[in-house]
Amino acid sequence: MELKPTGLATVMEDIPAELWNKTHRGCRGNGSLRRRKGAKHRRLMERKTYKPCLPSLIMGNVRSLGNKMDELTALTRSHQEYRECSLMIFSESWLHTDVPDHNVSTEGFHTVRADRDCTKSSKRKGGGLAVYVNNRWCNPGHITVKDGICSLDIELLAVGLRHYLPREFSHAIVVAVYIPPSANPTSACDVIHSAIAGLQTALPSALIIISGRSTSLPPLGRSDHNLVLLTPCYVPLVKRLPVTTKTVRTWSEDCYEALQGCFEVTDSNVL
Repeated sequence: MELKPTGLATVMEDIPAELWNKTHRGCRGNGSLRRRKGAKHRRLMERKTYKPCLPSLIMGNVRSLGNKMDELTALTRSHQEYRECSLMIFSESWLHTDVPDHNVSTEGFHTVRADRDCTKSSKRKGGGLAVYVNNRWCNPGHITVKDGICSLDIELLAVGLRHYLPREFSHAIVVAVYIPPSANPTSACDVIHSAIAGLQTALPSALIIISGRSTSLPPLGRSDHNLVLLTPCYVPLVKRLPVTTKTVRTWSEDCYEALQGCFEVTDSNVL
């Protein structure tokens, strides 16, 4: 092979022209690596976003949930408030045994129903509770129904949720309540008090959702009630405690050698 100098470079005449097309190896691999790292970072951020210490809630009176599922599904896909909320609680869902679960289910959420019992409430139309739990916030296998009450004055559904919580709480219990306009307020309050007291006695370390910071949202479909977004204001106990400083002694190499020497000269038979 003959090489002819041309300034600072050389020309190899015997190499075919089709082999002169140089490829920059490694560029595509580096790009895919960056994309993988970016995708991993986004997944970690989503896990952090969808698993807050305490749940955020969207709740409201929807007046028939079955004919509003298309809009609800679109909201959970396009609106951040719905997509990232931990729980959605709807009263006046108008659900009954003839309505299958898949008709009132939305992707990414687990549905817990409490249909109105006509024999106990003496009403055929209306009522019913539905709780939607975000699968990214709580695994569906860790959801249990703690209590359910249906009477003339109140409908109540208590749902237990086991997921990552601060150390001071064993798990969370969300209580959904619907009080009809014709109900006796005193009787309804007594039922709520008895139910909450029973849950607190049986599960003293559980977190029971009772209040939060509210934000008004538009109604779902043609419902005559606005939805309410509840955002927790809780600060974990670890962050509320004062900072403590501890001093820990570390062993140097000389200390290790001195201790080893003591072991070597010690008569273990005497001990």
